[in-house]
Amino acid sequence: MIRIGICDDVPFYADSLAKGITHWQKEQKIMTQILKFQSGEDLLFEIECSGHFSVIFLDIQLTGLSGIETALQIRKQYPLINIVFISLYNLCQEIHGQCWWPILYLEKPFNQEKLYHLLNHVHKEYQSINLPFQFQSNHWLHSVNLHEVLYFSSDVRVVKIILEDGSEHKMYHKLSDIEEKLQYPQNIFLRIHQSYLVNSRKIIKFHRRAVTLVGDIELPVSKSRKDAIIQFQMDAYAEKDGLRQ
Repeated sequence: MIRIGICDDVPFYADSLAKGITHWQKEQKIMTQILKFQSGEDLLFEIECSGHFSVIFLDIQLTGLSGIETALQIRKQYPLINIVFISLYNLCQEIHGQCWWPILYLEKPFNQEKLYHLLNHVHKEYQSINLPFQFQSNHWLHSVNLHEVLYFSSDVRVVKIILEDGSEHKMYHKLSDIEEKLQYPQNIFLRIHQSYLVNSRKIIKFHRRAVTLVGDIELPVSKSRKDAIIQFQMDAYAEKDGLRQ
């Protein structure tokens, strides 16, 4: 089941969007939980109490905490949550590019075809990032969910898996083989250095020489990887642009 949040202080738009999502879930035969909120504060409180959402449809112009302010707070703690801004086209354009990971948006009034396209994309990504990663360590078979992984680090033949909760696992493997394995079904992990393969959804800042991950973890970017990282980001923006059309 995927949790979907709708945050809009105009009930007409929130109800209209919920109706469209309900039609999509019935067609796709996907179990969903849809929760509606009228303020960013209420949305943040729900996330704190009950956990994060797979996707949040967030109005930009909210009374009190704005949609952008709400989104920035969510991104700091829950970078895996897909945020779809909902508003008029000119307002949506203003917030384009404010996050390292390209944002999505849906114009009002809502177009059902575009909504379905967005939901299909979000669901596919949700399935990808929640896949298990299995590995052998100390003669035992282990498994972690990819959404828990911050990055993989390599020292000769020893690879460490660093998880968001601070724990780590070790295994004997080639980082390049792990990189190849994680390219499909969606290329979410990014090679930034000979020694580092990072979960791109955990990146909160990108610099020419380093990336900052959740928890203010800074990892170096090698010169040989810089162009590939820029291309990765451009491809991600191009994919989001395609979803907006």
